[in-house]
Amino acid sequence: GTGATTLTDHYVPIGSGTAAVTMITPGSSGLILTSNGTGSDPSFQAAGGSSNSIDTIVEIMMYS
Repeated sequence: GTGATTLTDHYVPIGSGTAAVTMITPGSSGLILTSNGTGSDPSFQAAGGSSNSIDTIVEIMMYS
């Protein structure tokens, strides 16, 4: 199990090895859940500086 008896609405559960699950507080509207590297919990942050939309990225992948 998770070690939790209840889960808070809209929080993101993160595995913590053998410890109880950690809950990440939801971010503000428009933020995305971002990796902070191995060994660190992710956090909600502003999107990166890429100007590519997902549609452009898909087109590049399909036609390259």
